[in-house]
Amino acid sequence: QIDSLYGDLASKIENVISVASGNYTDQESILIGIAKSACFEKGVSYYANRAGTKIKEITSLNSAYQCLTECQNTAGCKGASAHYDSIRTKLYTCELFTKRRGDAIDVDAQKTGVNKVCYDTLSKSAANWAQCKLQGKALSGTEIAQTLGFKTEWDCLGWCLNTNSCLGITFKKSNGQCRLINGDSATSNGDYNAVTLKCLQQ
Repeated sequence: QIDSLYGDLASKIENVISVASGNYTDQESILIGIAKSACFEKGVSYYANRAGTKIKEITSLNSAYQCLTECQNTAGCKGASAHYDSIRTKLYTCELFTKRRGDAIDVDAQKTGVNKVCYDTLSKSAANWAQCKLQGKALSGTEIAQTLGFKTEWDCLGWCLNTNSCLGITFKKSNGQCRLINGDSATSNGDYNAVTLKCLQQ
């Protein structure tokens, strides 16, 4: 499910970038719509199994969006889990975490995982997307993970958004290698393109 969401994200971002620069309102509407789909994982529970991951638990909220707002207004919060009743009409609790998707995830029909870092990245100004793609650049910093087979920088970015500590990506154009980097400084390298979350969130 996540892979298909980010596949859709990648194609729509390419459409956003191709829209005339004057149509920023339309572009931003597209991105916000994508963010709502990709960053709220219905039927997925984030949970903490390590000390310090869970910040607090809140009651008396009405929706996953209010849970997101609580996370945005809480220092150190990067993700949350909204727990509904069995027919998803009432929100019981909102758990806030220091990690984007907690320490681990599980399938739970009564919960919605809320990735604040993902939402804050995708719902910013659409004008940033084209300028944040660093052509011929590679990021320096600690490599968190890497794998082959990605079609675009934006597919690679989707993996980064769901990975704790990832600050940006380096994408190798010749073979689709995606590298997740805990760093946002770039150096010249002709076979690579890079994108940082810091740039996208401005």
